[in-house]
Amino acid sequence: MLHEYETYLQEKGFSPNTVISYLNDVNQFLKDLHLRPGDYVTSADIRKWIQQMLNPSEGKPLAISTINRRLNSLRSFYAWAVEHHKIEQNPMKDIQDLKSADEDNEKIMWLTEEEFEDLLHRMRKKPVQSRGV
Repeated sequence: MLHEYETYLQEKGFSPNTVISYLNDVNQFLKDLHLRPGDYVTSADIRKWIQQMLNPSEGKPLAISTINRRLNSLRSFYAWAVEHHKIEQNPMKDIQDLKSADEDNEKIMWLTEEEFEDLLHRMRKKPVQSRGV
């Protein structure tokens, strides 16, 4: 099945590096979850894989951009598999890319110890009603 998918990507004009990346990502997914091409896969399996990449038992978590690239590879593979009647349902249907803090224009900001102490001091001074609690 993967060989057919590889041929499809090549015929669609994908660059050799893209073809290799897509196949590597699909193979990594299958290896990590002990699956074979064509095995029944659910959205829950894919979410489990995402969690494994975010919280690995060994090593550092993967970058959000790397996880999203892998998800895009799976999205392409499973869309092809459904289109070519290799599987009935696309397990990627409800899986969305992960968002990074930068994408939401949210920056993680840390308080210095001095700022934290000042914040605590101010909170302790004001009555609960004036804090909107």
